[in-house]
Amino acid sequence: MKLKTLHDTIKEKYESGDYNNPTEVKQLKSNKEKQYEQMLGSTMSVTALFLILLCTEIPERYAWLEDILIFLTIANGLACIFSAVKLSQIKKHSKDQH
Repeated sequence: MKLKTLHDTIKEKYESGDYNNPTEVKQLKSNKEKQYEQMLGSTMSVTALFLILLCTEIPERYAWLEDILIFLTIANGLACIFSAVKLSQIKKHSKDQH
């Protein structure tokens, strides 16, 4: 698509009001919201992995590994809570703006 054609298409949509539709704006997610959703998903899966490892026989063989796994599980749990709180704040802030 040529630049002139793209410009004309955007201009037509803007003039016809296609970009002022509030339902489409509500469906869009900010980059921070996407980032915290990804962070929440990854930390939750890593925390679940650490909990599964804690339930195996591996920590019983190596006492130092159990302490490290407990620490990492707690740290990832706190990261999950932080991500969930930030995500809810971003969603609440975006609802207040619309």
